Amino acid sequence: MRIEWTSYIQTNNELLDSQHKELFSRINRYFECAEHNHSPQDLIKTLNYLVEYVKIHFKTEDDIMTQMEYARQKEHRKSHRELTEKLVEIYKELIENGASDELHDKLAKLCQIWYVAHINDFDKRLAAFIKAYNKAHQSQI
Repeated sequence: MRIEWTSYIQTNNELLDSQHKELFSRINRYFECAEHNHSPQDLIKTLNYLVEYVKIHFKTEDDIMTQMEYARQKEHRKSHRELTEKLVEIYKELIENGASDELHDKLAKLCQIWYVAHINDFDKRLAAFIKAYNKAHQSQI
């Protein structure tokens, strides 16, 4: 499996888009390792690499929402928590039970939710808010 960056999910916010591209890169790295039958330790390390970056990315968005007093930050943060919890569950399952087609399917489905629901809904709304905020406050983030 491979997920591709497309203009469909572009938020037109340089920071958010660059971090999303990095997330996609890390997701794809995991699936490449799985497809090439890397060792269980390599898969764990690669998925941990993704989990850690997810935390960095969500913190970036959370900090922006706090700084700008974004009205929808509560629901956006809830989505972050849910995505993180699901990703950590998959990570723990990988550690406890090893890789499996079922585990890879769970991660693929989570990526689809991320791709369609979170980025195209929550992050595009946040990017539009940032643009309007910056225009009103004559600053850039």
